[in-house]
Amino acid sequence: MIAKTIEIRDTALALPTPMLLDGQVSLAVYQARARQIAAEVGALTITDAASQATAIAVLATIAALKKEAEAERRRLVDPPNEWVKAVNAAFKSVVDPLLAPKTGADALLRDRMLAFDQAQRQRAAQAERERLVAVARAQAAERQRAVEEQRQQRADEEARHRAVAADLLRQRQAEAEARGEAGTAEVLEEMAQEQERGAQTAEAAAAASAHVIVEAAQEAGAQAQRVEQLAVAAVPPPKTTATALGAATTRMEWVHEVVDIAQVPRQYLMVNDAAIKAAYASPAVKARLVAGLDEQPIPGVRIFQRPTLAVRA
Repeated sequence: MIAKTIEIRDTALALPTPMLLDGQVSLAVYQARARQIAAEVGALTITDAASQATAIAVLATIAALKKEAEAERRRLVDPPNEWVKAVNAAFKSVVDPLLAPKTGADALLRDRMLAFDQAQRQRAAQAERERLVAVARAQAAERQRAVEEQRQQRADEEARHRAVAADLLRQRQAEAEARGEAGTAEVLEEMAQEQERGAQTAEAAAAASAHVIVEAAQEAGAQAQRVEQLAVAAVPPPKTTATALGAATTRMEWVHEVVDIAQVPRQYLMVNDAAIKAAYASPAVKARLVAGLDEQPIPGVRIFQRPTLAVRA
């Protein structure tokens, strides 16, 4: 077994006067004792009962030194620590009424500021929504006017077509009458065909107008959705309000809350070590585990014993 050198470093204390000298003296004493123990441990190899007894004695010496050093440390640090606690408590009593969650002055003012900012943003969004609705209505009215104008143009064109056809038929009728009765049937047949073509043209014009109206309605619905999306997107960004004494900025932050723990994936969960230890803390549970009377009480967790060394000084 290779001996291992254990280094004990010198440490300087920055203690308030008059405790500085006292603390340095006691620290030097414990450092000397620690170096002596470290030298013994570095040279000690356990090969028989005698060396084992020596190791136990050294362990007891370490335990005793630990107790004494801790007591000396507490003697030096407890008085200033008590003074620090008193100062902290005094100042805490000053700021606690201001910083208490939900009921403190800071929390109350923050809530009011956020509520005011939210109301401002809602008013701005509503104003923008109304503006966009007005623009959409104007655009819809313009589209409707264009549809009506197109429909009227087609109706006028159809009327002109019918008038020309009627004049042509009257002319052919007069010519047929001048030639004699034999051409009357042909003219009547041609009039019927011309009327059929006019009816088909009118139906096509009506279908085209209906298609235009359907497209206009669909466009109006899509425009309404765009208006709502634009109104939401038009909410003003966070801003900073500055005064002579300070500034406040409203911003959106991402947070979370667990609404159904059963659905949370495993990688977002943490093992509760305290609860696991409590599950086998009872002597009765431990006895049953040692005797092999009980299976492991927690699925996925192995509860077992391992050796450790207890030393008394």
